[in-house]
Amino acid sequence: MKKNERLHIILKTLNLTQIDFAESIGTTQPTLSRQLKDIHKIDKQVALAIQAVHNISAEWILTGKGEMFLPTSPQYQKQAAVPNSRRDRIIAELSQAEQTEINDYIEYRATRAGVDISKIKEPPVKYADVQDGIDVPLLGRIPAGIPMLAEENIEEMLHVPSAFLPRRKKDFFAVTVRGDSMIGAGIIDGDIAILEKIVSPRDEISNGDIVAALIDGEATLKRLFFVGDKAELRAENPKFKTIPITKKDFVLIQGKAVLLVRDFKGEE
Repeated sequence: MKKNERLHIILKTLNLTQIDFAESIGTTQPTLSRQLKDIHKIDKQVALAIQAVHNISAEWILTGKGEMFLPTSPQYQKQAAVPNSRRDRIIAELSQAEQTEINDYIEYRATRAGVDISKIKEPPVKYADVQDGIDVPLLGRIPAGIPMLAEENIEEMLHVPSAFLPRRKKDFFAVTVRGDSMIGAGIIDGDIAILEKIVSPRDEISNGDIVAALIDGEATLKRLFFVGDKAELRAENPKFKTIPITKKDFVLIQGKAVLLVRDFKGEE
């Protein structure tokens, strides 16, 4: 297996675009693109950066020796828990194009033998497959209607798979929604909103983003719009008035909504 093919395997395994992958290891997309095309050389510093950020062995990247993931990584532990067959180990040594060719041939032979492959579905995702994630603190309930006093007390920790969150490195927290002022945005009472913490609202929030705002100690979930030097918190329900914000107001934009979680429980 050529060196650049191992980089392609890493991209596919991590499910990252070239731009996101390059950003994660502190390089540029053009530099990464050159590495992906060069079959003979991979920069050692790039390999070490990948190892530091993604727990992928630099030795495996540079030489192909050893395991792909470091023994301390969750991926290695999952691989160790499920022994690979000899066939799987052989296929793993092939390029992506060769693996695709083999899979296509298997499907061709199965069809010739009368197997209806359209009825063979992908296996369900196992719980262990979504273990890679972060623990997000669920804070006190936040109203999506008339503001109510909200303290930033942690009620519990929620495990959220990394695939559901933005790839940029941020701190996240969760709040439980109360009320129907955001029903027009599909947010209803009892939903859990996952938010990324905001340091500089002007730089990190765009007009129309849904935010958790703390106004004089009261928290509310609304859309934020900047209007000149002022701002407005707008509901998604005509029954609720817009909340104006001025520079003199004590306003703390706690975070920007990035994910909504809903528990579909039927009536008992």
